[in-house]
Amino acid sequence: MKKYVLSILLCVAMVLGLTACQRSNAPDSQTGSGTDSQEKSQGNNETSGENESSEAADIASAGGVLKVGIMAEIVVLGYPGRLVSSNELVIVQPAVETLCRFDSEGKLVPWLCESFAEDADNLTVTVKLKEGIKFHDGTDFNAEAVKWNWEEFIAQGRNELASLDFIEAVDEYTVVAHLKNWDNAFSENALYQAGFMFSPSFCKEKGVDEAGAHPVGTGPYKFSNWEKDIKVIFEKNEDYWIEGQPYLDGIEIYLMFDNNTMATTYLTGGFDALPILMPDARSLLLAQDQEGLLSEAVLGGATITIMAYGCTDSNSPFTDINLRKAVSHAIDYAAIANAINSGTGYILTNQWAMPGAWSYNDSTEGYPYDPEKSREYLAAAGKPDGFEFTCYTMTINNTLAEMIQGYLNDVGINMSIENIDQAKQDEIAGIGGNWDGMILSAGRCDAEIASIYARTFTSEGVRFVGGMLHPEDVADLISKARNAKTFDEKAQHNRELADLVSSYNMIQPMFINVPVWFCKDNVQDTGFYKTHIILWTPETAKFR
Repeated sequence: MKKYVLSILLCVAMVLGLTACQRSNAPDSQTGSGTDSQEKSQGNNETSGENESSEAADIASAGGVLKVGIMAEIVVLGYPGRLVSSNELVIVQPAVETLCRFDSEGKLVPWLCESFAEDADNLTVTVKLKEGIKFHDGTDFNAEAVKWNWEEFIAQGRNELASLDFIEAVDEYTVVAHLKNWDNAFSENALYQAGFMFSPSFCKEKGVDEAGAHPVGTGPYKFSNWEKDIKVIFEKNEDYWIEGQPYLDGIEIYLMFDNNTMATTYLTGGFDALPILMPDARSLLLAQDQEGLLSEAVLGGATITIMAYGCTDSNSPFTDINLRKAVSHAIDYAAIANAINSGTGYILTNQWAMPGAWSYNDSTEGYPYDPEKSREYLAAAGKPDGFEFTCYTMTINNTLAEMIQGYLNDVGINMSIENIDQAKQDEIAGIGGNWDGMILSAGRCDAEIASIYARTFTSEGVRFVGGMLHPEDVADLISKARNAKTFDEKAQHNRELADLVSSYNMIQPMFINVPVWFCKDNVQDTGFYKTHIILWTPETAKFR
């Protein structure tokens, strides 16, 4: 198996020699703002004797179009509750803002709202909004708009606001959420998860499908065009509510599906920044002596790589927990993570939580690499010679899938790989979906992990929910964790959840990706990976 992992790395290295020949769906590198702005930066270096105030004025008036490459396939951009993937939430942010953001300590801080106040005894969260902000269609951002966004979020089948009883718009800029029971995760869910604010008027006029393709928010840039599978274009909002911002003329986000093309386009100046990278693309760039920016912070919203077993489909072998455990024990997660991440940018974990976080359970054993134990579980399931199943994955995960396939072959398990697109993954992993093998995918990993568990391991969930069992003891413990009135009580229940969820082995965590991203030297203040993996600050992004 070690030879197999080494062969994967050699293949990645060989691909480097082919990069100049492969270009598709890429911006024109001869006219891209990355090249133009880099020349501006070099010119500024030649005149470094100019005073700082002149340089600051140049920054504020420099303009330009920021070109960002993202390894992603997107389905929707513009309707409350419809945005499911982290990539969609990243891409929409030039146009759509949240009620709250996070600070460097992972705490909620007001953004579109002025303040929020929690009252556990009276079961309310009161939100005061900033005044004078308008959506891009000219309509007012106010309490009724927040109320509508929350109601539509729930109407899409999302369970993050399940504890909500009713919403009261007290006055034009004050909205009060009345809860059925105390939920200590409600503020984060309402002000961030359901806190992306879309124009109610536009959505009502255009309907779910059309509004879903045209995000209308309050952001520093207005949505201009979405060329499917190619790029999303935003243009400067001249009437943005923060005076003097934004600094750029526009932002273009290119949707890539090939590591080689993405790396080549960046190297030739077609992209200014690459914030979301698959490990293969990262390896290609590091091999070309490109300097990656490694985030050293433990961030909210980290991406955890997981194997989701189909536990409920009658055709799935994974209705037998022994076969789930056999697969989990057969894989050397450390070797795989080290290989595909070029030795950096990952954290191993045996549970759906970030090591070091208050919700992490140090005593959870998980399913460490142990081929002999894997064979024992195969025998216990009556499959001593192994079995076969299908792994569903998007093509960007193929290298990872092939490594897993190699380890499973060593213990007699035959895993076939079937590539699916984002829409198909959303279908089978979403509400009402199901699958007969395993999905290789990713999930969000926050310290506030009980809400993440609720998305998957309760019958009211929204992600991977159809293929999961919904044990009563898990649901009860999730409720206790979310209803706790003290932090210590909440933390204890979260740690207990880690152990309990692991015992059912419905999802096998592999490793957490620590952000490693790339940008040109002249790109400043994008806010990528400063406080939260999904959030960035398009309004402050600029070229120097």
